[in-house]
Amino acid sequence: MNEPLARRPSRWLAIPERGSALGIHFFVWAVTLGGRAVARAVLWPVMLYYFVLSRAARRASRAFLTRIGHPADRRAVFGHLLRFGQVALDRLLLVQGKTSGFEFDTGPAELLDELRASPKGALLLGAHVGSFEAMAGMARGTDLRVTAVVNTAGSRMFMDALERLNPELAARLIDLGQGRLDAIFEIRKRLEAGEHVCVLADRCTAGERSVVVPFMGQDARLPAGPYVLAATLGCPVYFVAALYRGGNRYSIHAERFAERVDLPRKDRKAGLLKFAGLYAERLEALARAEPTNWFNFYDFWALGE
Repeated sequence: MNEPLARRPSRWLAIPERGSALGIHFFVWAVTLGGRAVARAVLWPVMLYYFVLSRAARRASRAFLTRIGHPADRRAVFGHLLRFGQVALDRLLLVQGKTSGFEFDTGPAELLDELRASPKGALLLGAHVGSFEAMAGMARGTDLRVTAVVNTAGSRMFMDALERLNPELAARLIDLGQGRLDAIFEIRKRLEAGEHVCVLADRCTAGERSVVVPFMGQDARLPAGPYVLAATLGCPVYFVAALYRGGNRYSIHAERFAERVDLPRKDRKAGLLKFAGLYAERLEALARAEPTNWFNFYDFWALGE
């Protein structure tokens, strides 16, 4: 954990969207007219096409599954990519508020009660594990106001499709791609209004301050911004994820992370390393327990310059 604070290019942002606008529109049409069953039927050949053509995704999936001791043959890798496609497809329904066809296990009731009763919003640390839209769907059914911080730089076509399905979606998102400073002010405003803000804390964006911490037996770089933000705002922090369980079932994973993030003025670096390290431990435990919900299909351990 002695690696200095650093900035790196966001390699995952350079990964172009697979498919095309036509393909995305096709799935929107299939879900809208045929429902989930029809869309899922045509998803298989599409994901097989993705599996064959995307060497980088195959390699990343195989490397991750091997790292955690999970089977990593072709069948396992295809199943991993297929699960990613299934969750992405469900987003097209969930973003429209069509939650009646899904079953949600809402997780620890006492944590939901804490969030619901809190006069000030909490920062929810998530990851590219499972589905944020499933969490948002659960939240709407339990009177929780949840806003997500996103970066649309690598998924603009997909986000455009989601916004066409639900024009009100933009009001529930804070886009880092529109300007980091504006996003920080918006996060502060939402938290002060009692909304809970979800930050996906496993990927660094271009120019973002970061720290290097151990993760699954090797150093990985994680963003420092969520902990700086939590310390500045003095809000409680939770670690959360919505995990896909197969069929129409999702379950919410939630645990307390910190009542308050304190970063000592004399050694902020040590404080950032501490909290990023705690997050890495929580993320590793979750990823090992739910490997096919891990949706980082690139070299997660490439530290960059």
